[in-house]
Amino acid sequence: QAPPETGKRLAGKLKGRRFHIPDAGWTMGELEEAVRMLEENNTLHLYNHWGAADWDTIKARIIYMVQAQGCKDIFLDHVTALAAEAEDERRFLDATFADMASLAQRLDFTFYVVSHLTRPQGRDTPHEEGGQVRGKQFRGSGAIAQWSHYMWGIERNQQHEDPEMRRVAGIRCVKDRYTGQGTGEVVYMKMDSATGILKEIPPPENLSAQPVQNPFVEEGIPDF
Repeated sequence: QAPPETGKRLAGKLKGRRFHIPDAGWTMGELEEAVRMLEENNTLHLYNHWGAADWDTIKARIIYMVQAQGCKDIFLDHVTALAAEAEDERRFLDATFADMASLAQRLDFTFYVVSHLTRPQGRDTPHEEGGQVRGKQFRGSGAIAQWSHYMWGIERNQQHEDPEMRRVAGIRCVKDRYTGQGTGEVVYMKMDSATGILKEIPPPENLSAQPVQNPFVEEGIPDF
């Protein structure tokens, strides 16, 4: 996603406007004011890497953002792109996640890493139809499970017969290293199509919000 689109989406959160959609009812004046608010706040820094980039380059930019620009929250979207050209994806991700964890600990910042999911196997419901996200379905799940403090999976049935339900997403806590109490809990969010804002809602009656067994137990992956 190009930085201009990301900037418009983030500016839209300030004003409740979908600035990245040309005919969504917003004015240029609203967009300019929201962008000015982002610039004056001076807490958002976007790095334009355009597609796959090697980890050493991304790491150098992160160090600069944290040490020179004072960033305390780093978002990497998505880690799959880093491994796109790796000869051995699993070995690459094992080493990279270890380095990420060390970097965050050493420089004292919070690292948010987005990962793609693998396709469900057997009779599991596809993710685009609201299938439950399991820890083993994260790309590079072994490395993610070992080094992450929290893991969250997003579940949404894009094919639901009710249009309103298509805008509901379940945010499932797959791993909670700190207390363990959050594992299996689900928070439901619904997107307001007019503002583009996600709002928390009670669990829909036709969706299950029951906690599930820690998926790493059945896979034999220790919770370090």
